[in-house]
Amino acid sequence: MSNISNLTGRAGEFLCISEFMRPVAGARFLFDAYLLSYNAPTLDYIVYLVDANGDRTGPFFFVQVKTTSRTPAVGMGYSVKFSLDDVKRAQATKVPFFLCVVDRAVNGGEVLY
Repeated sequence: MSNISNLTGRAGEFLCISEFMRPVAGARFLFDAYLLSYNAPTLDYIVYLVDANGDRTGPFFFVQVKTTSRTPAVGMGYSVKFSLDDVKRAQATKVPFFLCVVDRAVNGGEVLY
């Protein structure tokens, strides 16, 4: 994998998690997210729910981030591949698992799904 691919992926991970870490209702946060590792298989972030006192509950869910610089053709979805081992690892967590796609092909920005 090229360094550009690695940098694109890492940038997408930071963009995604900054959305989860955005404060709501003033300075209150709903989520506290931790990067598992740049080389962690299947899961990029573990996300905890934060209550009104700032205490964490969880893990609340896991997130895998996929970043692309190529928007798919109209009517087609994003091509995201997971191995059977990836699926088994995600199922074994017994915690909800979400995929965040970061499309960086948008002029002047990005779109998160």
